[in-house]
Amino acid sequence: QQPSTRDIPVIFVTGLTQQEDIKAGFDVGGVDYICKPVQSLEVLARIRAHLGMRKMYQSQNYMINNLELMLNESSEHLSRTESQLRAPLNAIVEIGRAIRADATNQQHTRLLSQINTLLLAGDHLTGVFNNMLDIAKSDSGLLQLTTAQFDIVPLINNVESMSTSFAKSNNNKLVFECNDVEQVYGDEDRLQQILLNLTNNACKFTQNGTVKVVTSCDYGFCEIVVEDNGIGITDEDQDCIFQPTKQNRSASNGSFGGAGLGLAISYRLAKLMDGELEVESTIGVGSRFILTIPTTSDSQLTH
Repeated sequence: QQPSTRDIPVIFVTGLTQQEDIKAGFDVGGVDYICKPVQSLEVLARIRAHLGMRKMYQSQNYMINNLELMLNESSEHLSRTESQLRAPLNAIVEIGRAIRADATNQQHTRLLSQINTLLLAGDHLTGVFNNMLDIAKSDSGLLQLTTAQFDIVPLINNVESMSTSFAKSNNNKLVFECNDVEQVYGDEDRLQQILLNLTNNACKFTQNGTVKVVTSCDYGFCEIVVEDNGIGITDEDQDCIFQPTKQNRSASNGSFGGAGLGLAISYRLAKLMDGELEVESTIGVGSRFILTIPTTSDSQLTH
């Protein structure tokens, strides 16, 4: 209960092995519970895992506390801020991977789920940081794209492969369709970032449903529609969902978590590629995100 010590991870090592004892240990704030007799290597591995998670949380808090500063940095200070924030984040991910390797080699199967949770959180934090950085660069006029004409089919296949496990986590069916697909003009890496943001976002806010990604090209433009039958978005939220300081309130108040910065940076990236990102949604029915990008450098959207 003390603010100065509440974040210190406590691991119980005890001969009390009944379920009510274990529950009591976790209820008072323990992070782990090891029953005697103990294996010293297992204890050390668990200590490393929980210290790694604590460092990750400290890194996350540090990054969040510096978000406003980062968004207001000048171009001269932005790269220095990026380096200061990315270094501890990379260290956390590397620590987690090292712990997982040790646990695998020593066959500590009970530790692997905790370590995988650590690494998933690290990956999520990396995504949050990258989105924060992109927003800051966009506001400072420093976000630059490398544009070219390229075949979109391999990119769509990559997005499908990378999104499959995420869809399964909520027991969703993932469907991809390509109709009359041509080459497109834009930044290939950034387009993949947009589509991953949209697809994973749809999977996150949909449970036991279907997420459909349909790509079609016509009249000099390629339209990619990411459609789900999830919780939907209110009209009020649709008006501000692409702003970095806003999120889907109907989602954040439930069990889904906030939508984060992914939609905001996706909207800006689409604009930088001379494209558009729009949303149509009905509460309780689902959402459609429509991304339109040019197929050639000469294509221009008519507003």
